[in-house]
Formats: sequence, C-alpha cells, structure tokens
Amino acid sequence: MYYLLFLITLSCNLFASSYLPLTGIKDAERLTILNEVYNPATIAFLKEMGISPGMHVLDVGSGIGLISAEIAELVGPQGHVTCLDSSDEQLEIGKLVANARGLDNLSFVQKSAFEMQTLENSFDCIYIRFLLMHVQNPEKILLNAYNLLKPSGKVIIEEPTGLDPIMCYPMTQSFQDYLTIGRAQFKLYNTDCAIGSRLPQLLSQLNFKNFSTKLFHPILQTAREKKLIRFAVNTLTPAMVKSGLYSEEAMKQMSENLREIEEHPFYFVTYFELAQVCAER
Repeated sequence: MYYLLFLITLSCNLFASSYLPLTGIKDAERLTILNEVYNPATIAFLKEMGISPGMHVLDVGSGIGLISAEIAELVGPQGHVTCLDSSDEQLEIGKLVANARGLDNLSFVQKSAFEMQTLENSFDCIYIRFLLMHVQNPEKILLNAYNLLKPSGKVIIEEPTGLDPIMCYPMTQSFQDYLTIGRAQFKLYNTDCAIGSRLPQLLSQLNFKNFSTKLFHPILQTAREKKLIRFAVNTLTPAMVKSGLYSEEAMKQMSENLREIEEHPFYFVTYFELAQVCAER
C-alpha cells in the first residue's frame, strides 16, 4: 500500500489544474488511509453479496481506483471493472494503481455520475461509496444505476449514516470544531451526510428489491488512521474560507490542534458509520 501511495503522490505532481488542491499529495494520502480503513469491510460485503469471477462491474465515483482494483481482483480476468469519475486526474492515478498491481481488466471513463446513462454497456453490478453524500440529487444517480443494470443485476452502495457516530473521547475543542465545520459543509452544499439511513427507502421507490443491509463503524486506532480527521479539515479549508465562515488562519490552527489526538494513543476516535446496502433490479 505504501508503494501505491508513492505512485499516487508522484502522479499528483504531473498534473496542474484547479482540482489539485483536493487531489494533490495530501489528499492522495487521505484517500489511501480512507481505503485502508474501509476496504476490508467493503471487500467482505462485496464477496457476501456475490461479486464473483466473470462479472462486469461499474464503479461510480471511482476516485483514485483503490477499491476498483480490489473489485477487479474479485471478478478476475474474465470479468471487467469500468471506473467512472468526473476527474481525469483521479482516473490517471487509478491507471497507475492498476498498472502497479498488474491488472488489465479495468477501463476508465471520465463522466459525471449524472451522465452515466450515456454508457453503452449494461452491468451485473453497480458499486457506489462515499458519493451520494456529496450530491444534491442522489435519486437521479440511483435511477441511472437502475437503468444500466442487467435484469436481476445488483447495486451495492456504502454511504454514511450521519455525523453523530463520529466521536472522540475524551472530546477536545479541536475535534468539536471539526464536527462543526463538517455540518457547515453539508448545509452549505445542501447535501445529506446521513443518506445511508435512507437508502432502502430511496431504492424501494425505484422498484429495487431483495435488500441486504449491514453497518460498519470503524475505530481509528493508529496515529496514521487518526490523520483522517486532520486531513479532512485540510480538504474542507478552501470551501470554508471561500464561504466566509472561517478564515484560512482559523482552519490552519484547527488542523494543527488536531495533531493532539494523533500523538496520544488514549484518544478513542471513531469515523463515519457506513450503511452497506445491496439491492437487485
């Protein structure tokens, strides 16, 4: 995994665009740690839900492709994974990840999730994680997914159940500030960070059936894993400063103060609880 991080970091230096503040070196490390924390539970759920050799899977909002590569391993050389993301820079990183792992059963498509209905293929499974929480019209994405699935195809979605499950004990002021700006972000963009709880209802309204559901709630145990909190603040800084809610200096100070929970192992920290939902067309 650290070799992949090196490749991701190297590739981030190759691009120069306005997207880089969110996908540069620091965010590449955040995304890598995020995958380290969540991928074991994701892979177990994918296997339990029947992802197997020969299947064709669409990964919507694939990002830098770390979980896409895991899915490619599951479907094997007879299967295929289509990685769809709006960021060409992240897709290029995904190609590096695939090459580093010797995988040739992935393809990469630059499209928004709202444009995926223009894809020509149909899929055995469509996978979505940490995407619907960031969009204002998730129902449209779910409808697109329904229309792209083969008969009896599956949609597998992992999305948070809200900010309340995120905790630190003992609580610090910097962690409380982090939760405050998290709520401010979702209010600012009018998006739903608790959409995971609503997934069965939303999918039922689109005529999906045969639901399977689970919850996964990780504890951030190591200093490396706890960096996710500080890195999240760094990622949110441009939006918070642009909105006028916080100054850049205040955000930097908050980020620095959060190092305390990384440096002391007695802090008990949890991160996003994910609703894991599988349904059939």
